[in-house]
Amino acid sequence: MSTLLPSSPHNDLLHVISRLKSLWYMDSHLEYIAEVEALFGQLERVPAAIQRRLDDQEALISQLEKTLLGTLLQGPAPTDAPAD
Repeated sequence: MSTLLPSSPHNDLLHVISRLKSLWYMDSHLEYIAEVEALFGQLERVPAAIQRRLDDQEALISQLEKTLLGTLLQGPAPTDAPAD
């Protein structure tokens, strides 16, 4: 039984829990073993998925810090003086 991985670590865990519940209804021992092996494979990928998301967030924060620092170093934007 092959399934696609959901898109987030949280969904991965919910998907694995759901599949574990379905194991109780399997008649074939070989199918049960294959399914358990597939579930462990998915669980092994969850920490890496979490780390990728943390890395992406850290990169975004770093970029925002650079942008903010650049804006602060430029000083206030010049204002147009009213024409007399």
